[in-house]
Formats: sequence, structure tokens, C-alpha cells
Amino acid sequence: MQKLADRDEIALAVTSDAYSVSGLIEQDRQYNIACRNLRRLDQLEKDQEYEWKAFNDSKKQWLRRARLKTAMSDIVQTEHLHRKYNDICSAHKEELESYRLATRKDVLRQPVAMSSLSVAVRTLGDRLMRANLTGSALDMQNMYDTLQQEEREEAVNRKHETIERKVAKKKHLLDEKEASAYRKVLLAERLGKRRGEENMQALAANLEHKEDQMASAHFRQRIAPYFPLVKGRAFGRVQKHVASRGTQLKTSLNKGHFHVPSLCGLYGGLLEVEQ
Repeated sequence: MQKLADRDEIALAVTSDAYSVSGLIEQDRQYNIACRNLRRLDQLEKDQEYEWKAFNDSKKQWLRRARLKTAMSDIVQTEHLHRKYNDICSAHKEELESYRLATRKDVLRQPVAMSSLSVAVRTLGDRLMRANLTGSALDMQNMYDTLQQEEREEAVNRKHETIERKVAKKKHLLDEKEASAYRKVLLAERLGKRRGEENMQALAANLEHKEDQMASAHFRQRIAPYFPLVKGRAFGRVQKHVASRGTQLKTSLNKGHFHVPSLCGLYGGLLEVEQ
């Protein structure tokens, strides 16, 4: 770069050649422009270094916060789902016990019908008694009492079998409901984890997009002094905004409200466990 012309050179040029004056003035102007450009580039380099440091530091913190938030969300969701599942199981146990008591009461109060053999023995005993055949009549009565006892025991056993069969059927239905509820819990957990992964992917994609934007804006600003047509765009309002992504991200981090769109928003939709 040429040295700035001093007064003696200018005076000599004035006395010698008028064209030399304009040349020296132009040379001086170009020198001043070059100095300003160097100062601007130096400041621009410092500003861009600051933006990149702010962006990278904030990016790490945002990703760390997002991972922590996702992990906490998974824990809360899992606790909620399993608590709801346990409530369903407890409700089913109470329902089964109530059904057992109601079924037992209903079945046990049903009358026991006499068998045809018992009826025949009692009828024969009555006839023998009327015929004054007391001994034979007493034998028939003893036989009748024995038959009654056996039939009552058999009836009680059948009733208990009926109760157990009905209760087992009810339990099977409730077990199927519990199994279905647990499958929904597992599905909801998987969907929750997938949603967390999608949010992390959306955050990473958003940050990468902003990073690419800032890199492009910085490049245009660096080459702007050498390409006049680029200068207007490189330092326009929009490009200045894009070039300061680091400051913006740092500010958003401090305020805690960085917007992260979903993947559907970038590129183009929990289960409630029912009883």
C-alpha cells in the first residue's frame, strides 16, 4: 500500500504538473478507504468471533437443557402412566371381590331341590308308618335323612363350584382388561419417548439452520468490501439480524423461551389409558 503524500510532494506536484495533484488526491482517498476497510474488517472479525462463541456456548446449553427436560418429562410421564395403571388394577381387585360376594350370596340362597330317590324313600316311609310297620318306617326315615345329608353336601359343593367358575370367568375378563391397559401404557411410553426424540431432532435442526444462516451472512459481510453489489445486502437489516444469531440465542437462553418448532413445522400429528 502506498504511503500518504506529504505537503512538499503536493506543492512540488502543483508547480510541476496539475495532473499529479489529482493523482495524489485520489491516491490519498484510496488509502483512507483501504484503512477504513481494514478497521471495519478487523472489527467485523471480532464481532463474528463473538457471535460464534456466543452461539456455540448457547447451543451446548440449549441441547443440555433440552435433554434434561426430555428425561424429566419421560420420568413424569412414566410415573403418571404406571400410577394410572395401578389405579386400574386396584379398581379391578375391588370389583372382583364385590362380584365374588354378590355371586356367593346369590348362589347360596338358591333352594336345594330334592332328588327323586329322596322323594320315593320319604313316600315309602310314610306308607309304612300308616301301615303300623314302625320298624321299617324308621329304617326308611334313617335312609331318607342320610340321603338328605348327602344331597345337601353335594348341592353345597356344586354351588361352590358354580361360584368359583363365575368368579374365575370374571377374573379372566378383568385380567384381559389389565393386559390391554398395560399394553397401552407401554405404547404411550414409546410414543412419549418418540415425541421427545422428535423434539430433540427439531431443536438440533433449528440450531443447525440458524448456524448455516449466520455462516452465510458472515461470509457475505467479509466479501462485501470487495464486491460493491454485495455490500447493500450484506449489511441490510435482515442480514444484520441473521448475522447476530449468537447474541439472539444467548438472550433467548437467559430468558428461557427459545422457540423450537416441530419436525412437522420444519418439513411439512399420550395415549389415555382407559379402563
